[in-house]
Formats: sequence, C-alpha cells, structure tokens
Amino acid sequence: MDIKLDNRIIFSIIIVPFTWGIYEFRLFRLELTRINNTIDKIIKNEIDNYPLLIDIKKIMDKINRIINYRWSFNEPLCGEDNQDH
Repeated sequence: MDIKLDNRIIFSIIIVPFTWGIYEFRLFRLELTRINNTIDKIIKNEIDNYPLLIDIKKIMDKINRIINYRWSFNEPLCGEDNQDH
C-alpha cells in the first residue's frame, strides 16, 4: 500500500498547530507583561484600583500600631513570662 500525503494534510497536521502555538505564546507573553505591570504598581504602593489591597494595608497598619504601642511599654506578649532566668 502506497501512502501519499497530500499538501492539505501536511498543512493541517503541522502548520496549523504550529501557528496556533505561536499565537498562544504571544497571548501568554502579553498576559505576563500585564501581570508584571500590576505587580510593579503594587510594589510602588499605587493600590488605588485594588480595594482588597487597600483594606489589607489598613489592617496591617492598625496591627503595626498596636504592636509598636505594646512594645514601647515592654509589656510581655501573650504566653510570655516577665521573670528573668
């Protein structure tokens, strides 16, 4: 049995998936660029467009104020003894 591959079959098997992979890779690269820009904004503390991050930052600031206030009086934290060993 002699098998002959038609040009259309070769095109369908090789070229179409190859070009689709290139297209998907370009989309992936653009998505990585967008994610990188978002991370850069967050690092620079430009979080106006991210309400969840604004809330987390407020909570962290309050926690830091409480911890700093407590440490300024040298009070023991929960479970710590004040005895010198």
